Amino acid sequence: MIEVTQIKEATKAAGITLGVSVEDCLDIDFNDLGLDSLDLFNLFLELENITDVSIADSDVDTMKTFSDIIKYYK
Repeated sequence: MIEVTQIKEATKAAGITLGVSVEDCLDIDFNDLGLDSLDLFNLFLELENITDVSIADSDVDTMKTFSDIIKYYK
């Protein structure tokens, strides 16, 4: 299971600035948050580093929000 604090940590380590807290944008699409493919690559790389769980590329493609990430790790 992943905590929102770990997602915040990964977001910060990936160099992503959201302008709002992760809690306030859990269900907002990454595209709507202004995240591009490089941001997402870095985010998922940091999540793998923090959780020691490798994420398959096919699974990454299905995750469009922070809520999707939380559901993935349940």
